[in-house]
Amino acid sequence: MNGLKEIAARRRWIAAALALCLAALALSACGGSSSSSSSSESSTGSEETTGGEESAGNEGGSGGSSVEGKTVVFVPGVSPLPYFDTMNEVAEEEAKKYGLNYTYQPPPEFNPEVETETLNAVLATEPDLLIVSPVDPVALRPPIERFIAKGIPVITIDGELENREGIVTSIYCNNREGGQLAGEALGKLMGGTGSTAIFNIAPGIPNLEERIEGFEEALSKNYPKVTVAAVENPGADPSDSQTKARSVLLANPDIRGFFGTTEVNAEGAAAAVKALGKSNEILTAAYDTAPNEVELLKEGVLAVLIAQEPIKEIQEGMKAAVETLEGNESEVPETIVLKNKAITAENVDDPSNAPYLYQEAR
Repeated sequence: MNGLKEIAARRRWIAAALALCLAALALSACGGSSSSSSSSESSTGSEETTGGEESAGNEGGSGGSSVEGKTVVFVPGVSPLPYFDTMNEVAEEEAKKYGLNYTYQPPPEFNPEVETETLNAVLATEPDLLIVSPVDPVALRPPIERFIAKGIPVITIDGELENREGIVTSIYCNNREGGQLAGEALGKLMGGTGSTAIFNIAPGIPNLEERIEGFEEALSKNYPKVTVAAVENPGADPSDSQTKARSVLLANPDIRGFFGTTEVNAEGAAAAVKALGKSNEILTAAYDTAPNEVELLKEGVLAVLIAQEPIKEIQEGMKAAVETLEGNESEVPETIVLKNKAITAENVDDPSNAPYLYQEAR
């Protein structure tokens, strides 16, 4: 019996030794492969995820596998809204490339209190990173600061906080430049004379205030005979802008142009002008390129659209998120500012402008 036990023990030892040799040979073969192959094998995801991370250009990255399975939540200003919903669709695609768990948590109203409630609910889930579009630069600091206090990195997009301490990066389009484009386009279309009215959601929102300032600067510099008769803040409902436009036109019958700082303001003003049958006489410059705005542009109801780059914005946001989750936060710029573009009926169908056109919410 002892002899049989000894033979069995020897067989087990030989089998274990052979397994170790085979493992060593396998490791030796892996060591001779490329770094991308090593990343693919060490990753729990698919090759498509790893390849996407490499192509995204994470210069200081750790190979791509370290962020897989991390959770990123995007809280926009409001939804449904084509601008933010376009971002969401692109963010979903980017998350798949990086192997991230991604969630879209939009507030149902463009309102600081409502967005605060949304952020508080998201904080309870303890995500690995937050991307947020703060609708108010001061009121949204406290709920966002609670993420920072818990060690959750925060990236702001399409909006800044007045106090940016602890924010990884702020990504947005150049709002002053966009306002200047609107002023330049509308001033030219008006022949350099007449009065205009500016319609805004609410006072005190920095990116919208910068659009107004840029608009007024362009008129003052290049079209000094074009005056601003009124600056109104009718809110985020197009019907309220339409009602306000009617009253503004009654009080200022010489108005020949409107500038809407957001799509809802522009659409409301243009609807009032259209109802009067004066779309050719009273021109409307609109911010954003929502599908409805594009149709109104082609119909001649809107004169020019100032387009942002929501696709580029969220791509930069997701790239910054990955860099941060990989531990390369120092590689992320504190601010990323993108340009705008003026879209007219003449160039709206140009393929080069496709990235500037927003998608309809799914």
